[in-house]
Amino acid sequence: MRTTPRTNLPAFLAFSLVVELLAGITSIPNHINVGYNLFIFILGILTCGFTVSDVKSYLKWLCLPAAYIITFIIVSYYGVNFAYSVKYHVLYMPFGLAEFSSWYMVGYFFHERQSFKIFYKVATFFGLGSMLLVLVGLVDPELTRAIYGLDLPIAMPLTVLFGDIIFGGLIIIISVFSIKKTVVLCTAIGLILPLLLKKSGKVNDVFGVVKHVYQRKRSILPMSKGVKTVLLVTLGAVLITVFFSYMIATITRFSANEDVVRGAIALEFLNQLFSHFPAGTGFYTFGYLTSDVIEYWTFTASGDLVNGDGVALHNTFMHFALEGGLPIIIIVIIFYRNFFRAIRFLYRYRPAKGLAIVLISWCVISIVYGMFQQLHGTRYFLGIFGFAFGAYERYKRQVKAEKLILAQNLNQQ
Repeated sequence: MRTTPRTNLPAFLAFSLVVELLAGITSIPNHINVGYNLFIFILGILTCGFTVSDVKSYLKWLCLPAAYIITFIIVSYYGVNFAYSVKYHVLYMPFGLAEFSSWYMVGYFFHERQSFKIFYKVATFFGLGSMLLVLVGLVDPELTRAIYGLDLPIAMPLTVLFGDIIFGGLIIIISVFSIKKTVVLCTAIGLILPLLLKKSGKVNDVFGVVKHVYQRKRSILPMSKGVKTVLLVTLGAVLITVFFSYMIATITRFSANEDVVRGAIALEFLNQLFSHFPAGTGFYTFGYLTSDVIEYWTFTASGDLVNGDGVALHNTFMHFALEGGLPIIIIVIIFYRNFFRAIRFLYRYRPAKGLAIVLISWCVISIVYGMFQQLHGTRYFLGIFGFAFGAYERYKRQVKAEKLILAQNLNQQ
């Protein structure tokens, strides 16, 4: 018999944003993030109450990320420079299994109305915390962007789903301070796409289900939409006043011509692809292959120079094709094939249609982000797949139970 999880795992998973934010201003960010991810994984294994059927479902889906990680390590070992791949943490990749597993457990054992609401609120405070670190000088926005990850864009569709005007508005405002065009673009997609899905086809069925599924407890201080709007405008005015220069810097980046390095990366990618496909060059070896052609440096969140020996591919799909080769491309295609199959099932099942809208939004946001940044280096690459597969198994079990009950009722009649 399935037991109720004994801990609020979604809250611990959401809090990883805060851990990553604080770890970024230390000298050992990778160690802290990996340690916290392992903690969440172990906590989930010990408290979620797996049954034999749960374990079978989990292990079935774990084969995909395991194949991805093992294959990438093998490709790197036989690639152009394994030592270079090790330097860029190819041997950290197995820890991605813990990350995938944590997201899977949240999707499998917890209803999304619980995990989603926690996540978008933590993501909003993460954004505010990031700007606070910039304000006090712990993060240098001249060297690394004020906010550079997928956290705000991933949270945006959730606020649309809940109809949370205040947090949704804050996320939009904070994204404009990020000094990162990709963050602004993906946040805009996270706002527009769910609204378009609402208006396309069966409007009432889509968001009517969402309102039914994601019921909220009565607020201690109930506010009308007008009051919420006034509060948002007030908070927005304060934030814009404090971070006005960062908003101007973000707007300026949209008009600046900064694609010279990206153009050089694209040309070198094509040159190297013709030479090394389909075998693959190995994890993060593009910098090794082009260090004498393209000069590039990266920095920690606090602005410290961490390397200057080559540029990483600022495109996840180029990374798969060149550094992973044909074996990784095949595995990634299998990932997305199963992901789309899960979305199709969820969208057709009325109680899960709201979740399907979120997953469609996440898919588009992550692909757009991956075309300009390193999606594969974020928690969301394996995390979104893990969450989707876990939720798919949960709803598949629910549909099976409903069909069984219906059959029994028909037999009794």
